[in-house]
Amino acid sequence: MTESNFPFSRDYSGYPLLSARMLIENRVYRSCFETALMTMINMRSTGIPVALDFTPQWAERSIGHTWNALLTNEKKIIAFGSFTDEEPGILHKACENMVKVFRYTYTMNHKLLELNLKEKEVPGTFRNLFIRDVTEQYMQTTDLTVPVKFNADIETHYGYLAAFDNSEWVPLDFGKRDGSKIRFGNIGRTAALLPVVIDASGFVQPVNYPFSITRDDEIRYFIPDTVNRTTLTLKRKYPAAYHSAEGGRRLMQGVMQAANEPDFSDAVSFRAFETWQPAVTIRADTLPPYRYWRYIAPPETPIAIAEMMFIDPVDTARKITGKIIGTEGCSGYNVKEHLTDGDLLTYYESPNWGKNDWIGMDFGAPVSLSKVICYAVSDANSIEFGDTFELFYHNGKEWRSLGKKTAYDAVLHYGDAPSGNALFVLKNLTKGVETRIFTYENDEQVWW
Repeated sequence: MTESNFPFSRDYSGYPLLSARMLIENRVYRSCFETALMTMINMRSTGIPVALDFTPQWAERSIGHTWNALLTNEKKIIAFGSFTDEEPGILHKACENMVKVFRYTYTMNHKLLELNLKEKEVPGTFRNLFIRDVTEQYMQTTDLTVPVKFNADIETHYGYLAAFDNSEWVPLDFGKRDGSKIRFGNIGRTAALLPVVIDASGFVQPVNYPFSITRDDEIRYFIPDTVNRTTLTLKRKYPAAYHSAEGGRRLMQGVMQAANEPDFSDAVSFRAFETWQPAVTIRADTLPPYRYWRYIAPPETPIAIAEMMFIDPVDTARKITGKIIGTEGCSGYNVKEHLTDGDLLTYYESPNWGKNDWIGMDFGAPVSLSKVICYAVSDANSIEFGDTFELFYHNGKEWRSLGKKTAYDAVLHYGDAPSGNALFVLKNLTKGVETRIFTYENDEQVWW
């Protein structure tokens, strides 16, 4: 069974589960669950004991995942992903953080039966009685008891631990409630979790502050200090994955220059690209007018820039444009016009390595500017100029807004924010869907 013989497709997402016969006959799979299911069917048919394991929700991003696990004679597991090049035994998607793993079984889980008999509202994952908790086979775990501080009047027999899926809290484990306490077992560590109950209308209701379990097995609650306030400087609304991290790296060590001579013989240089940043701002409000501006590629590297913005000194919401100048040509379809198209998902890439390629702007005459902004190649989750954002913090019961701001720079500054171990989320109200919870530690966003 190879990937070429069994192509992957999402065209059937939203339809009911396909039967084994239909999977084999059509050879098109819509999800990780069906690829793992087909792998299990094939391997079990030849006598290989393979299980179907899943996490209902990744701890640090949206959705969950399903994969396979080979059960050895030594009662150990060898986890692997279907249709991947990973070596068996290397944890599938090891870079993803998870706190719960379940296995599909033929035997009914009587704990889940009791949950469904006692509770009117049960999350979809736990309506399936034929799964069992195998988290301890994948990671170090913790048993804990969470006090009920909020919504104690909601009468339930069980509570849940929920992870943030980029928009809401999704239950991924359940525990028995004993009056003002809820007991949970086999919980993975280093993730932000919210203890909740489900009310009579089926809504998730917090019962305590969000928390994480440290690697040292300590509970760390995310409690905001609303008395002592602080200022946040925010650079992104979502953590930088490889593509965005690499984009910021490629911007490093470049040099920006301003001049009034076309050969830049009178250039003033700005070395503002020394550290990794999703975007770099050069303050120009104290500079004399210049006709020419350019960015020179780092040594041994072609240019890769998503946007180059020149901001008016009076109307700081207005971008000034001129004629794009610089090294001839481009790499592939990454043309110069992408520098000013207002789309962070497109970018300009120069054609040469190690030849001091450069790109810039001729304004036709010397102009004054308030700032110059260079955006790195990224996933467009940076603080984009002109977009409106809203920052929230979690007070234990709900998300509370700290106000809306329109970005006129590559960073956002929020004064009067709660200090302490507060948990925040920043939303772009103009565009995009990805957002992620974070704390603010040592003047940096720490993602959860």
